[in-house]
Amino acid sequence: MLKQDKAGYYIVETALDLKQYHRMTDLTMREKIQLRAELNPTIVKKQTPKKKTPIKKVDRPEPTEFDKWFN
Repeated sequence: MLKQDKAGYYIVETALDLKQYHRMTDLTMREKIQLRAELNPTIVKKQTPKKKTPIKKVDRPEPTEFDKWFN
């Protein structure tokens, strides 16, 4: 059975409590997803930016007849 606090809000601590709460209330899918996200927050690791390697300019070879025809 779900517990209520003094203000009348339901206390949901486990997935079974959440399932019971969903059965009691008529929530939209968006609200259900939001409740699940609040109960099980995902840990997001901070990503470190990758170092950019400098690009060396290379002299292009002279285009051949095939390159001229193909392009």
